[in-house]
Amino acid sequence: MSGLVFLLGLNRRLEHVPHHSVYFSSDYRREFDDLFRHRRFPEEPTVYVNLPGRTDPEMSPPGGETMFVMANAPANDGEAWDATAVETARDKVYRRLARFGFPEFEKQIIVSEVITPCHFAEQYGMPGGALYGAHSHGYRNAFLRPPNRNRRVSGLYHVGGSTHPGGGTPTVLLSSAITTNLIEEYHG
Repeated sequence: MSGLVFLLGLNRRLEHVPHHSVYFSSDYRREFDDLFRHRRFPEEPTVYVNLPGRTDPEMSPPGGETMFVMANAPANDGEAWDATAVETARDKVYRRLARFGFPEFEKQIIVSEVITPCHFAEQYGMPGGALYGAHSHGYRNAFLRPPNRNRRVSGLYHVGGSTHPGGGTPTVLLSSAITTNLIEEYHG
């Protein structure tokens, strides 16, 4: 699975919105069918919103707001996200946000950047733009990921979303810290 990200700058604050918010799809089966079976952007995507200025005021301009908005998107295996596809997906995301207390917030947008699954694939060498590393379906893949220190090859270490403890930015950063500690422990 990948994601479609909107980095937004607004000319006003959204005082009613917390630092982190997730607006889940009301129909997971349909969302996941769209993502995995039909390989298309969902009609009703799950949307994550982060307002970094809540904990670091310097992240937002005075009187304004900085928003990180991400919606689940299919890893696209090379399919292009042209302007029409981005605009269609943006409309779906903004409609979801309007339902949850963001009325007409797009009129306040003064800066906007879009990051598509193609960007993740090209920029970071991630097949299809996959964000979370190897799939985590099932007990073994979710909880028994490869260790950070290779048990067979001395001096070989692993870090990232496909190793312990898992995918997503916070856990990848934790993976980095674990690996750093292991290297210091075994190699001084």
